[in-house]
Amino acid sequence: MPRKDLTDLVRAVLRRSAPGDGFAVRIDWPGYGPVLVCHDFTQFSPTLERALRRAASTERYWSRGPFQPLAVTVVPIDHAAFLAHPRECPSTDCPTTAPLLGIEGKDLTKRP
Repeated sequence: MPRKDLTDLVRAVLRRSAPGDGFAVRIDWPGYGPVLVCHDFTQFSPTLERALRRAASTERYWSRGPFQPLAVTVVPIDHAAFLAHPRECPSTDCPTTAPLLGIEGKDLTKRP
């Protein structure tokens, strides 16, 4: 293997995040019955850039149809949680975009 290729490979490996960490596309759907909103996680990606591209592609795909999602966002999630997550989940405890926006851990109900 040429030295330049080997150097590029080593840099790519060192640049990766911890094993299992990554991002997924979250699609929020209108609910039914007593559930007002449910969501799915799709397209797990190890990098934020790839996840953002996939979210844009997902949004374009669903925008052409008669049944459109309420929101398409990118969320930080580990791979094990992504695989274990149920379809059409109504839980409000699942990952959201809040950490990416810098508001994780802040109580948004309190006024300064």
